[in-house]
Amino acid sequence: VTGSGKTEVYLRLIDTTVKSGKTAIMLVPEISLTPKTVKQFRARFGDLVAVLHSGLSDGEKFDEWFRLYNGEAKIAVGARSAVFAPLKRLGIIIIDECHAITSAGWQAFLKGIEETPEYTIFIFCTTEPNKIPATILNRVQRFNITRINTDKIVERLKWIARNEGFYNFDESCEYIAKISDGGMRDAICTLEKCASYSPDLSIENVLESL
Repeated sequence: VTGSGKTEVYLRLIDTTVKSGKTAIMLVPEISLTPKTVKQFRARFGDLVAVLHSGLSDGEKFDEWFRLYNGEAKIAVGARSAVFAPLKRLGIIIIDECHAITSAGWQAFLKGIEETPEYTIFIFCTTEPNKIPATILNRVQRFNITRINTDKIVERLKWIARNEGFYNFDESCEYIAKISDGGMRDAICTLEKCASYSPDLSIENVLESL
């Protein structure tokens, strides 16, 4: 769900994995999404992140590959080909938007699921579970994540507004939560945008700032 904070979940999972002495791979569905993901990951993990995708020059690919191989980098981020990163003690592989994987790709992942060490976890993330092959679904645990309840978003926004010293925010928090459509991150970003206009979060000021 866009704006639900799933990237933060990925970051925390990988943080736990790296702190336990293992390594991680984060796969995005296409190269165009790599720069944004890399920026988020480097903001959290710094030089522990290496990038692998077909858009790099041969020299860049070698440099990033070698950083992973010698243990300087612990996290590989990239398109599907990054799954071949030379990482030792691979703890987690996160595949975002896995419904975009081809039939051949699923066959490769099936082999990987069946042959990886017991300490390696695959996490397949998708908004279209109906496109995941039965051979995969039969071998994984499934968790359905829904949009966040509006009341919970309102509660969180009011908590932020109260602690930040904003005022006249009750009606506005309810409005922001409603238009965020279940996305906590979107709701908080909207609240921050409105607060930059004025700490007086009356509904009039909020509507004007948006």
